[in-house]
Amino acid sequence: MNDIIVRHRPAYKPSLIAATPAVRTASPARSAVAPRPAPKRVYRQTAARPPRKMPYWLQILLATLLLLAGPMILQSDVLGQLAVVGYGVFAFVRRIPSRTTFTLALIAIVATVIFLVVRGNFTPAGNFATYTFLLLSVGVISLTREIKKEGGRVYSIKNNKA
Repeated sequence: MNDIIVRHRPAYKPSLIAATPAVRTASPARSAVAPRPAPKRVYRQTAARPPRKMPYWLQILLATLLLLAGPMILQSDVLGQLAVVGYGVFAFVRRIPSRTTFTLALIAIVATVIFLVVRGNFTPAGNFATYTFLLLSVGVISLTREIKKEGGRVYSIKNNKA
């Protein structure tokens, strides 16, 4: 007769009823069992996905095609220079690594050689020489920003005291 069944209804789901078994105690003063607190729910946390980036080889391929086809389509030295300056602003704002800009400058040098040797045309070769110079300038500015971001340890006066 001293057996008491305690039913506990968790607050998060009222339809679930967990029955606890009856407990016999030696002393008549403690005949009821204290209800257990509802177990805490543990939710699996998903890791934040990094933003998807275009593969590096595809970036280089697209840049090569753009550099080779761009001047042929535009036939304008001013528009090409504006495109490279626009890339420079974009690279500075988006913090594109200087390595990428130097790679684009190398591709522009190769395109200059291709236009001079294969086609013998000096006008596109001169345009690509200008693009190479502008891309090298953007790369130096990006590299300077990267070095300053690291604390300027390469060209710092503090570290080079004799």
